[in-house]
Amino acid sequence: MRALAVMAIMLAGLPGSAAERGLVWPGMRLEDFRALRPGVVPDEIPFDRDLERQGRFGELDGRWQLEVRDGRLREACFCAAGQGIFALRDDAETRAELAAERERYKRKLGDLAGLLEQALGAPPAKTVQGPLANAAKGEAYQTRILHRASWKRGELEVSLRLRFLGEPGLQVSNAAASPLRHELCVTFAGIGAAGDVPGQRFHPGMPAAELARLEPALLPRGLAVKGQWGEKAELAGVAGEWTYDFEGGELDWVRFSRYWREDELTAESFAAGLRAARALIARYTAELGKPQASYEKSTRFRDPRRDHHWGYDVIEARWTKPRGKLKVGFDFHGGKGVYFLLLEVSVFRKDYPYFD
Repeated sequence: MRALAVMAIMLAGLPGSAAERGLVWPGMRLEDFRALRPGVVPDEIPFDRDLERQGRFGELDGRWQLEVRDGRLREACFCAAGQGIFALRDDAETRAELAAERERYKRKLGDLAGLLEQALGAPPAKTVQGPLANAAKGEAYQTRILHRASWKRGELEVSLRLRFLGEPGLQVSNAAASPLRHELCVTFAGIGAAGDVPGQRFHPGMPAAELARLEPALLPRGLAVKGQWGEKAELAGVAGEWTYDFEGGELDWVRFSRYWREDELTAESFAAGLRAARALIARYTAELGKPQASYEKSTRFRDPRRDHHWGYDVIEARWTKPRGKLKVGFDFHGGKGVYFLLLEVSVFRKDYPYFD
């Protein structure tokens, strides 16, 4: 009966019709899924997310990266990247150009340090100045810190860092095509207060719900659940596991899988997987009609310990209906000494990009 639950995506009836009541399908809301499959998704789900957007800090354009863990903003990092702070020759003219570049970025660092000192009410607790990078001296191959300043106030930690991003295998004779660049980053971590991040409304330590309210473009669906949960089950006489993937508070896809590995690679296991796949294809063909695509190729078990191979296709069928896609397959996977048998039933939204 669990297989029938997955097939709700394929039914032509409207949501909530008699045909679909009590069934599970991609696109359904988490609360509806919980009512039908109680206990699969926990009642309390820690909100963990890595968010990113374009933004500014001081006078610089760059990207903000926000790390949310256990329902709170734990770290906010701003980075701006560009060319500069390196040389490909070692002569008086180049050293003068390099010094001028260094002064330009020192002014940038000074401006940002001033912003941070004003916000945090103190100069940096520690400052480290690194050497210049010169490709002509073989110094352009490793990433290195050129400048770092740090602050600590209570549980709030702030760092300002300029680093040189080296490039292994650099062709020092081709200055115009040089991939060398610098990266200027400011990181706020721990627990702070409003105003600690100049020019921004967020601060480390704030609840995710407050971040969602202040940054609607980052979290347009609020704190909608994202993640995967599963449960053990039996399908067509084979013990396996259902996996339910949620995106934006809705069920995105559903998958049943059964793996046979190592000492389970036997003719009996192969026959069990093939028998289950044929039974499922016959069941879904009766319910949905003829598959849009199907094959039955090599249906003989080949023991890789005696008959070396790189895996092979066994059997598969696919259906595409107005409300989604279904794939049933059983295959022998292998290569580089790792082999396994896989029986799977996957149900996706119709626009799922990785179906084929």
